[in-house]
Amino acid sequence: MTLTLHAWSGTAFLLSSLPIFQDGSVTLEPVKDNTLIEENSGALSNGTGPIFAGRVGPFGGETLRRALLRFDVAGSIPAGSVIDDVTLTLHVAQSVSGATPMTLHRLLADWGEGTSFATGGTGALSTPGDATWIHTFFPGSLWAMPGGDFDATVSATAAVAGVGFYDWSAPGMVADVQGWLDDDSANHGWMVRGDESTPFTAKKFDSRESVTGLRPALTIQYSMPPECFLVFGSGPGAEAFAGGLHTWESQLADLQYSYAVTLDELPTFPLLGTSPHRKASRLPEPVAEFAVQILMWNPQEFPANPEQWSHGLRVTQWSNGRVTGVPFGAEDGMQVGLETVIVDGERHVRFPFTIDGI
Repeated sequence: MTLTLHAWSGTAFLLSSLPIFQDGSVTLEPVKDNTLIEENSGALSNGTGPIFAGRVGPFGGETLRRALLRFDVAGSIPAGSVIDDVTLTLHVAQSVSGATPMTLHRLLADWGEGTSFATGGTGALSTPGDATWIHTFFPGSLWAMPGGDFDATVSATAAVAGVGFYDWSAPGMVADVQGWLDDDSANHGWMVRGDESTPFTAKKFDSRESVTGLRPALTIQYSMPPECFLVFGSGPGAEAFAGGLHTWESQLADLQYSYAVTLDELPTFPLLGTSPHRKASRLPEPVAEFAVQILMWNPQEFPANPEQWSHGLRVTQWSNGRVTGVPFGAEDGMQVGLETVIVDGERHVRFPFTIDGI
């Protein structure tokens, strides 16, 4: 990844940002869950009870159950983060069958959780706002297809047997959660499907209304973007920076962090003298002097422990138009380049900035 700063000689600029990632982790409980109970009128749901997935036995008409869960990803992880790993943990409260593959599917439409309640898989009468086999929100809003609108692509699979905890974790879940972080409007959660061809394979899972410790949990490992700053300072003769060190603060609204950038004391560049072995003409002289510097740190520990990296260029613009840069503060994996470009018909200087591994 390369960040480019455009600058004009003799003028000072301060720009941000380039993300340098730091690890983070969060465990979330659902903000809503429900069970779709196969019943063509939409009369049954189980908004506040346990959730079910699979096919029930003859007492329930050998019909299907599909569990729905949604987690607030965008409200729990800093914007711009990279999702590294995702694990969904569910607790089976009751099962009468052996190990069954159960799949996770990304839901494609919003849905609701009403106040319907039943302890068993037969469900209860639907209440306003409940998701049902035909409704996204009972009684007026419908799925495009009965049984819920979901991506047929499996995000993850787990073999689920008797009472106990079970985990789902796969790259497809990472992609789902990354998409939800980047676009919260696309987050409708997941559907859990069980063996839908064999009776007596339905599993009863604890829901978000269950006791603490048994509720569904989504654990997300992510890389959170601290901030990297390009600092472009004028030479020591510039009135705006007279006096050495200066501080600039930037409030990043999306991450809700405040950073401070400190300019190093900028170097001086002596004029070149005239060679006694040549005619009276002068060699090119420095007409503008400034420094470009990178400062980075972990904002979670700033300012107590900045963990700062630093790398930059001492730049000279000469009277013949040439621009040169001398590196300083070399740091492994960090580089600052120097180029002259034409912008809107005027000659400018810019500094391509790269960090390995981003």
